[in-house]
Amino acid sequence: MFDESKIKVENLTCNLCGSDKYTVFLTADNIRRGTKRFFNSVECKECGFKYTNPAPVEDIKYYYKNYEESTL
Repeated sequence: MFDESKIKVENLTCNLCGSDKYTVFLTADNIRRGTKRFFNSVECKECGFKYTNPAPVEDIKYYYKNYEESTL
């Protein structure tokens, strides 16, 4: 298991319209990877696009099953 305390998350704007206004509609962990961190799924108030925010932009690979363990 990787060290989640080293994972950095970033606040994002909507990829479709650029708005920073959103509503959280779901908060969940990644049960497939057994992670301890919870993430918000949000819906843009301007266009309705749904995305994770804040998100581990540079470290997203650590949350996927096919990731090979490293020194993180």
